[in-house]
Amino acid sequence: MSIRLSSDQFESIRIAEENRLEELRELEIKLFSSEVQIFWENNGTEEQKQDFNRARTDIIVARNKIENTTLEGIARRLEENDESLRQGMENLNEEIERLQNLINILNTINRVAGILARIILLV
Repeated sequence: MSIRLSSDQFESIRIAEENRLEELRELEIKLFSSEVQIFWENNGTEEQKQDFNRARTDIIVARNKIENTTLEGIARRLEENDESLRQGMENLNEEIERLQNLINILNTINRVAGILARIILLV
């Protein structure tokens, strides 16, 4: 017995998937935020820190695997967002070259990650 989805049902599933991936991206960004980094640097045992880093990596890997299943439309979205991505990458390169302000670097990284998330999640 095969299940047939209406176009509305399929669209609802696609939107739910995109929303969940967006939430995962936001969570990943939070996990790499300066507040979280400082918290883990100042608290917990070495084993707990390693567990945290492993779990954070697991989230990244899982999200990447999910995102890879939606590659068909990414090229189109990449082209549509090319200017903002190019500008974000340029800003990030400048921040990396300066290495003066941790918050500016993190914010710029987050902006670029957000642009990439839009490219991937809006497919």
